Amino acid sequence: MMKKMAWALALSACATLGVVGCGDDDADPPTNNPAGSGGTAGTGGTAGTAGTAGTAGTAGTGGTAGTAGTAGTAGTAGTAGAAGNDGTGTGPGSKLVCKTSGKNAFETYGPAFGKVNDSIIANTAAELGKGGEPGFGPSFGPVAADPEKLKTLTQNLADFLVFAYGGPNNYKGKTMKDSHAGLNITKAQYDFFLVNQIVKALTDNGVPQDDVDSCFAPILVDEAFVADIVTAPTPMGPGASLKCTSSGKNAFETYGVEAFVKVNDSIIAKTVEEAKKPAPGFGPSFGPVIADEAKANMLTQNLADFLVFAYGGPNNYKGKTMKDSHAGLGITKAQYDFFLTNQVVPALTDNGVPEGDVTSCFAPPLLDAAFIADIVTAQLPPSAGETPCSGSACSQEPWSHRGCSWG
Repeated sequence: MMKKMAWALALSACATLGVVGCGDDDADPPTNNPAGSGGTAGTGGTAGTAGTAGTAGTAGTGGTAGTAGTAGTAGTAGTAGAAGNDGTGTGPGSKLVCKTSGKNAFETYGPAFGKVNDSIIANTAAELGKGGEPGFGPSFGPVAADPEKLKTLTQNLADFLVFAYGGPNNYKGKTMKDSHAGLNITKAQYDFFLVNQIVKALTDNGVPQDDVDSCFAPILVDEAFVADIVTAPTPMGPGASLKCTSSGKNAFETYGVEAFVKVNDSIIAKTVEEAKKPAPGFGPSFGPVIADEAKANMLTQNLADFLVFAYGGPNNYKGKTMKDSHAGLGITKAQYDFFLTNQVVPALTDNGVPEGDVTSCFAPPLLDAAFIADIVTAQLPPSAGETPCSGSACSQEPWSHRGCSWG
């Protein structure tokens, strides 16, 4: 999961490589990215003809004969013109060096690029075959259903990959920006395609993770490259604008995905331990979830995605809203405070987050009144002078978690 989240990156559109009909039916090549056909070598110049020797002068009466003229020097042959550059070694990834070879990706893998390209197309078809909304969005659907458009996509993708990673430039598709215009691709869709179609295709065809990270990934996560593809507004989490005192940046920028994964795992571990107690401080709501492996796994993933998004990272959260996911649980403010104090805050500090950052860039969203109102749905306990519940009334929230007598 850490690798996937770290990529954070899913060229989630059929137009990924300028496929005709993906957002625009025009197929004009971009003016700023022509195919780099090699120029023909210049023809060498013809050597100059040697001059004719001069005729000796006739001897006069009693005079000496004239000296013969010297032959002219032959002209130098013209220099042959240099062959034109076919674009090899000029792609954005051509200078990236693979860790395993010390060479760029095309020099390292060469013929494997065809297999990787076929795998990307196959992985894309497999996702479409699942039915429903594919993880990379709806853009590929119309292309996959049209044999001619699919053929164009396949060829453009192959040519783009070869050129991008150090091979000759035979790419004739549109620019990334033009080919993705109007498709409204989200960052989550882009990241999905990147992880599940591209990275999988690389590793399935023998590219080790070290090379994926060193000589393939950088251009795919480059901000300018991504900005040409991801055109949908990126939602911002409630903590994205908060600055940590230690860095002046938000929490996700400061600590990164790996730290968030560790914090998430710590929260889950502390929750499991507390849930084993006869009367957990945060109430009984976690018990049924912890006891069900599928639900526990879903909770772990949803919590990780929520934390990353809430504090400034990409939005891959697919769970319910806070209000819907806590509806009917009758959670009290005391139970919420217990969870915050004994599960969330220790998970942060145990993983190296200083108290100043806990206060400045983590706590505010968790203490926001509207956020708490979506989670804490139990009423307050009776005020002084009111009669507490008893007997069967204790089965009704909010009293069942307030120490009410069950007599």
